[in-house]
Order: sequence, then structure tokens, then C-alpha cells
Amino acid sequence: MMDILTSEYAPLFTIPAIAGSFFFILRLAMMLIGAAGGEDMDGGHDFGGGHDFGGAHDMGGGHDLDAGGQGGATHDHHHDDSTDAFRLLSLQSIAGFVMGFGWGGLGTYRGMGWGIEYSVLAAIGGGVLIVWMLMMLFRSIRLLQGSGNIPIGDAVGCVGSVYVGVPARGAGRGKVRLLVGNRARIYNAVSNSEELPRNTRVKVVMVNRDNTVTVSPEDA
Repeated sequence: MMDILTSEYAPLFTIPAIAGSFFFILRLAMMLIGAAGGEDMDGGHDFGGGHDFGGAHDMGGGHDLDAGGQGGATHDHHHDDSTDAFRLLSLQSIAGFVMGFGWGGLGTYRGMGWGIEYSVLAAIGGGVLIVWMLMMLFRSIRLLQGSGNIPIGDAVGCVGSVYVGVPARGAGRGKVRLLVGNRARIYNAVSNSEELPRNTRVKVVMVNRDNTVTVSPEDA
């Protein structure tokens, strides 16, 4: 068995197959843990005077779900989770290509008895196929997310709690959890007053041009 994986040109495909599969599975597990772990909004927490967020999850490990709703079809290009999704897709695509290259080449070289030249071509084709499948998968996920978006302007006047601490007076960004249109949302936020630590009750006073919301303490 080891001779099949290590003799002649086989390591050219065996090493990428094993390394790519390991990293691909690791990244996939991290995605699933992030989506199902403590960063979702379904922990039974009360964020707004008795409002329960009940089942609206924070997709993507604490990233903003809907901070780009303003601006119609162009909002995805300016949104943090678009950048995060692109970064994640890039990493996952690299791992997928390496994995597809390795197993595609090994399958044709050892399984089908092809020569090394044709096996390399088949390996490249296998890597490209995996990347294409990942792109289609992420595109489908983006479309599903986009179909449930709520305009960011609807957040004005809403109350919620600080998810990631917000620095004082525009010195940096944090994140807040809000209930907007009976849907749980996380937005990038700046403060117009003092620093707002995690779990501070806040209200949205305005929406900014960079698709952040300005918040102040609820009792201010």
C-alpha cells in the first residue's frame, strides 16, 4: 500500500492530497464550529426588554450580517462580511485546489495507470473542478443571505446590546446586536459618547456613510 503512495512519481500527488485534505477539513470544521458555537444568537439571551432573538443565527462566527443593506445591489461590495467571505473562500479554494490536484493526479496515475504527463493535467483539472464547486457553493450561500437582508436604515432607533466593545467617541469600531424587523442582526458600530463595553444596552442614533451605526447608551 505504501509503495502505491510513495514510489516513482506518486509523492508528487500523495503529499498535496494528504496536506490539502487535512487543511480543507480543518477549515471546514472551524467554519462549522464558528457557526454553531457560542457566537450565534440563539442562546436564549434577552437583548431588548423581553425580546428573545430566538433562532436568528450570527452566520460566520460573529461577523456583521447586514451592515450593508443600504445602497441596494452595491452594498455587498462595501460590507465586512463580503471581505471575510472572500478571504475564507480564498483560503478554502487554495486548500481545495491542492486537495483536488493530489487526489485527481493520484487516481489517474495509480488507479488508471496514466503516464505522469497526463496525470499532471488530470490533477490540475481536478483542482480547478474543486475550486469551481466551492465558488458555486459560496455564491449560493451569498444569495441566500442577501435574500433575507434588511436595509440598515431600519436600525435607527432600535435598541440592543454591545457584542464587541465599542471605543469612545469614534476612536474605533465595535459590534452591536440588534433586533431589526423581528430579525437578529449584528452591525459594525461607533460610539458618540463614552466607551461601551460588552453587553452594554445601547440604541442606534444614526447610520453612517461607511455602513456603520452610531450608538449611545440606551438611558442617555
